[in-house]
Amino acid sequence: VTHAECCAATDFFNSLLERLLKAAKVQGPYVLVGHSMGSFNVRLFAYLHPRQVAGVVLVDPSADNQLTVLAAAAPTTMKLQEAGIVRVRACATPDATPDVLKKCALPPPFDLPEVLKVKGLGVQGWKTFAAVASEMDAFNDLDSNETLAAKRSLGAIPLIVLTAADTTKSPGAPADEIAAADKVWTHLHDDIATLSSRGVNRRIEGTWHYIQNQKPQVMIDAVSEVVATVRAR
Repeated sequence: VTHAECCAATDFFNSLLERLLKAAKVQGPYVLVGHSMGSFNVRLFAYLHPRQVAGVVLVDPSADNQLTVLAAAAPTTMKLQEAGIVRVRACATPDATPDVLKKCALPPPFDLPEVLKVKGLGVQGWKTFAAVASEMDAFNDLDSNETLAAKRSLGAIPLIVLTAADTTKSPGAPADEIAAADKVWTHLHDDIATLSSRGVNRRIEGTWHYIQNQKPQVMIDAVSEVVATVRAR
């Protein structure tokens, strides 16, 4: 099942998340944590269920219509990213041979034990790439439209945005475009932080998009800070 068809759509996720929390008897209010595209799900849940959300941490979050905004500031960078999407689409076919899929597959996680790496983990089937391609199709339009339609102030709940300093640095892109994209990326996150009167955006040097991999303690500290703030009320 692809993103557009069902399971990764933000409205579906939020209704599912609500049902899962109720079924598990996990009582709110909740501190929500979201990374990248997952920030759409976290923000939408917070918009729709403000009384159930006590705090939010967003880790290098996606922003509404970010592809359009970034393309205007850094067209070369976006073309490089689009080339990557074309590669994903080439892998998203049932006709792809095992040899093709091996070339398509991303390397396994850096911290995966060697005994698991040699067993072929990291080699995905064509359906994985089809799901990724579908997710990218929905990302800039469907997801952004849903968050914009539901957008509302988050009041004064603790909100920490973590911005990776190296997310926009694409090999082969001109230095001026990298600087422009970096400025836009930070500005987009500054805007997200204004959703709460207690929102802050913190730029984390020495990290790219996966802050939780490069500097996990930064993310742990942010979550702990929000939890402590909520409990101190």
